Amino acid sequence: MIAAGEPIVGDPYRSIRISGFLQLIPFAWRGAEKETLVFIQLLFNFLFMAVGAGSLFSALKTLGIEPRKALLSVTLLVFSWAGLVMPVFYPVLSDNLAMPLCCVAVWCWANQKNVFLYAICAWSVWLFPGLFLVPLGLAAFPAKREYAPESTEEKKLIKFSLFALLLVTGLAAYYYRVERIPMDSIAVHGTHGGGKTALLDFVPTSLALQCLMIAALAWIGASVVSRPQLYKTIRWSGVVLGLLSVGASYLLMKTVIDFSTGFQGPPLLDYLMIQSAAAPLKPWVSHFLYFGLVVLVVSAYCIKWAFRGYNKVPLGLLVVFISFLPFLSFGSESRQWIGVAPVMIAIYALMDIDRRQQIFLVLASVISLFTMYGIQAGSKTAFSQGLSLQSGEWQYYFGRQGPWMSVESYKVGLIALAVVSVIYVLLGLLRPASKATSA
Repeated sequence: MIAAGEPIVGDPYRSIRISGFLQLIPFAWRGAEKETLVFIQLLFNFLFMAVGAGSLFSALKTLGIEPRKALLSVTLLVFSWAGLVMPVFYPVLSDNLAMPLCCVAVWCWANQKNVFLYAICAWSVWLFPGLFLVPLGLAAFPAKREYAPESTEEKKLIKFSLFALLLVTGLAAYYYRVERIPMDSIAVHGTHGGGKTALLDFVPTSLALQCLMIAALAWIGASVVSRPQLYKTIRWSGVVLGLLSVGASYLLMKTVIDFSTGFQGPPLLDYLMIQSAAAPLKPWVSHFLYFGLVVLVVSAYCIKWAFRGYNKVPLGLLVVFISFLPFLSFGSESRQWIGVAPVMIAIYALMDIDRRQQIFLVLASVISLFTMYGIQAGSKTAFSQGLSLQSGEWQYYFGRQGPWMSVESYKVGLIALAVVSVIYVLLGLLRPASKATSA
């Protein structure tokens, strides 16, 4: 509707995102054609992404990352489907501002520009659901650490008690939500024109894997909460001011936008349950295709951190990424969690990774973009012929978005994920210890 120059009426879910397209409003009011508005937004997307990538690169250098490693890390973000293809193919989408904005948030955090972080907290409420978690988490934990990161002091009894509590609560809540969802809802979710997005025979396998995921999340959560270092590092003034910024912005939103009628957003919890049950590890296959293997590398690192304790990665980055892990583990619509991508890249850059692994991931990301050469022609054909969203033509676009990903695209993505993961792990195992890179 924005691209067509039409006002958004009776749709609060999309009305709140208009702040991401303020630059288009004057042109729309002056009667600019749809193609003109899209082209203008495309130019802005290039500008936003350039600023975002530059800000993230600068932030990584501020954190002590040597330039070559910082460049390889930022390249993973730029040469992902989210960073390179979506801003061009689908310009009028709030994702295209959300990710660069979070890059700027990481820069503000690394350079201790807290006032700007609070401003981003306020703006992010209007831009994308849940996006405020990124600047708020960064505002709560300063980049400059006052305590030794090697400390692993923790209360084991408290940790195991918290783990048991979180595990039992999580499994009970999961059973309660899943038990209410009929198999038909899983079968038809995201389908169109007779397409197929779920492997119903493997639903029990998917549910079992999600239970293991809940156990991992419970352990990570208990590890975070039980460490005294968390409370020594947290900056309470940042928490309070960040929450005030978010709260004030939310109250303003409720005042100026009528949420009593119109589309207010999808049923989030039900959709998370359905998407995670559709096929084994489907959310992670979708994230791999959308962001690259780096999302799984950093997630695995968080599990390792939960067992081994602190190291070089600042706590603020870990807390922000961990706060998104439940959504990443259950929601296969990867674009909804796009705000955490810059934080993920920052954590990856601070990890001890072999140079060959870094180069391999960049090459894998670039090669994975080969399907973009068929996206325009395929989408035009699919639209003109009214094909199913799960058709081969539409899958050039929807094949990287979990809810609409066809079974065939899922299988190809799962195989690619397995192959890339094995090669990445082997490169790490075969590296000489003396050649390991560091931040």
